[in-house]
Amino acid sequence: MDLPELAKYRGFSPVLLLFAPERSHPDYMDATARLSAAASRLRERDLHILTVFGSGRVYEENRRVEDADATDFRRRFGAARDEFTAVLLDSEGRECARQRGDLDLPTLLRALQERRH
Repeated sequence: MDLPELAKYRGFSPVLLLFAPERSHPDYMDATARLSAAASRLRERDLHILTVFGSGRVYEENRRVEDADATDFRRRFGAARDEFTAVLLDSEGRECARQRGDLDLPTLLRALQERRH
């Protein structure tokens, strides 16, 4: 987690990074619906969500992060600008799961649980 936007979570909370071409991308829309349905479970795990759009905008939860560089995020995590990718980081900033396309939330949460043990 060498990006400043992620540093505040190191040692405290896992982070789910969502990379999407745009808000209307079908995989992103499906992922946000799944995440909303699981909101209470995600809060229990203190999971924070950052979204990086192809437009170059970065959002923390639903607030735009003004000085964040989407290109830095994409480069650091190897995410293409034109596809949906989810990257789960544990509380130490280590990648513990990556998915392209359809978000499989139960698999992501299991990967996080396994990392904790």
